[in-house]
Amino acid sequence: MPERPGTLRPTTAVSVAVAAAVGALLGGALLIAVDRAGSVAPLTPWLLVVLLALGAVLTWWWARAMARTVAQRPEDIDPQRAVAALACAKVAILAGAVLVGFHIVYVLTFIGHLNFPLPRARVIWGSATIVVAVLLACAGRALEKACISPGAGSDDGDAEQNGELTSL
Repeated sequence: MPERPGTLRPTTAVSVAVAAAVGALLGGALLIAVDRAGSVAPLTPWLLVVLLALGAVLTWWWARAMARTVAQRPEDIDPQRAVAALACAKVAILAGAVLVGFHIVYVLTFIGHLNFPLPRARVIWGSATIVVAVLLACAGRALEKACISPGAGSDDGDAEQNGELTSL
């Protein structure tokens, strides 16, 4: 089926998996570089966890507001704001995936040393980051899904089934 002008595709599972793999490779490379430099891997800052959680909550709230507006008054949505929402949704999904991949490698590196305080703290904060990054990616997916315009798909109006997003 030919692409219609103004139509975008939802973020695919392959894209998310590639982003997570890139994050894991970056995490592994950083840990190797830190080790070869004779230094110690930094502790994941608690502020990162807090800011990611805040980002996830705000993205989730935006998704709910967007879904409600699309369902009730789609004509009230400015096309530029719809595109901005879609772009932010994709960023949240892919950034969450990169952070998950990165921190999985980080946590697995230190999980065998839980009886020492610093490695235990790295595992705890790294695990918390993984959880919050997954929530950010899920909130991004909810926002992306909320950007689906009713009737944006084929003639039967099922945009989500056809995997199409449009600027409202």
